[in-house]
Amino acid sequence: TGLSNEVLLGSRPLRRGRYRQTQAFFLIANYEQVMRDWREINTTLAPDLVILDEAQRIKNWRTKTAQSLKRLEARFAFVLTGTPLENKIDEFYSLAEFIDPTLFGSRFRFNRRFYSFDEEGKVGRMQNLDELHESAVKIMLRRRKSDIAEQLPERVDKNYFVGMTPGQR
Repeated sequence: TGLSNEVLLGSRPLRRGRYRQTQAFFLIANYEQVMRDWREINTTLAPDLVILDEAQRIKNWRTKTAQSLKRLEARFAFVLTGTPLENKIDEFYSLAEFIDPTLFGSRFRFNRRFYSFDEEGKVGRMQNLDELHESAVKIMLRRRKSDIAEQLPERVDKNYFVGMTPGQR
């Protein structure tokens, strides 16, 4: 877009000042900055929209990164990732929870709905996947490689041979 943007740089005190003073439409920050500054972002910047690029950083809900970023308060949220979900529905849950925490409810409720459990309470197989797909359509634009294959450049393989050091030999 032609809208203004600013890359957030500097120490925490400098960043706090930028949250108060920026006139940019887009403020671009890295995950580590947001992890440290989420309170100031919510109270001072108060964004209407948060876009996470390379959102695979929050696929594991246990990480400090995911937990911190999910504290961001914005009316609208997008997550962008080119990394496949690899049939791990709890990773999908983590991404979906950032976009709309009400879509699936609690993790406990999600697990009970979409996993089966054995007598000992251990996770068995996935279940109700048609229902999961129907819910995902509400929040997810999924592009398969076959859908965009003609837009991708040709694959280029280059082999570089590097000699071993004496220690490696």
